[in-house]
Amino acid sequence: MSTLTHPDLHVSATVFTSPGCVQCDFTKRHLDKLGVAARFIDVSESPDAAAFLRAEGFASLPVVFPADNRVPAWTGFRPVLLDKLAKAVTAA
Repeated sequence: MSTLTHPDLHVSATVFTSPGCVQCDFTKRHLDKLGVAARFIDVSESPDAAAFLRAEGFASLPVVFPADNRVPAWTGFRPVLLDKLAKAVTAA
């Protein structure tokens, strides 16, 4: 899997979403609650982002790419992983 770089160093994750995606909404709310800065990319507005995800083998949303490239990306609303991401951000 390729890595995803972030031009904004204050972003802890990039989250690919789409309108009407319930798990995407839960993920956004959970990150907001935890105070984790994230960049959200709506794949319905970005054909390049959708193509990137398909090329990486992702078929469902949301897809969360932590800024720390040592942590693998994941799909779906995963509160335990989001909590771990928040802990890693605050420990840094």
